[in-house]
Amino acid sequence: MSGFTRDEMRMVRDKEFYPAKAEIIRKFNREFMGLRDLLRTECQKNFQQAGPAGCDFENGQLVKGERFQDFPYVYLDFPKYFSKDEMFTFRSFFWWGHALFFCWFLSGPSLDEYKKRVQECVAAISRQAVFISTADSPWEWSLEKPHAVFLDHTSEESLKIILKDLSFLKLGCSLSLDLLETEDAIPREGLRIFRLLKPIVR
Repeated sequence: MSGFTRDEMRMVRDKEFYPAKAEIIRKFNREFMGLRDLLRTECQKNFQQAGPAGCDFENGQLVKGERFQDFPYVYLDFPKYFSKDEMFTFRSFFWWGHALFFCWFLSGPSLDEYKKRVQECVAAISRQAVFISTADSPWEWSLEKPHAVFLDHTSEESLKIILKDLSFLKLGCSLSLDLLETEDAIPREGLRIFRLLKPIVR
């Protein structure tokens, strides 16, 4: 068996990375909780009736993990509803080294209505680099083809064809991690994108 490389040994000896990583994760927890509070207030403005019975408009769920395709992650689901047959969730997702995502997961009895509203709102939302997942699973986060399409690069006729075959609707925005250098970036941008996509969900 070969020995560890020089780069591997440098990382093995590094005592600073993991304390710094823990503090970064704590910051994401605080930022996402700040966003949760803003979204809770936003949802109290005549929006709670949009969700299915039993939808969580109070607490949501904050999750952190170490290995999504070998990278750490933190996400917030708020509002949140998952059942065997229906999804109604706004997910704010940080994927270490990749991007920030803010998107809706939608399926169930109202899916056709959501698809119709996407087509009605496309002119307003396509200026914001909104993507729609075309992956087989809502848990796929790659935005490369064939996993996703961007509305600003999709004709109305093509969009109609794409939507027709989807068994769930996952749409939102991906933002560069450079945004994190700006104060309150996660609460501000999360709320902005929630409001941008709100007409689809109503």
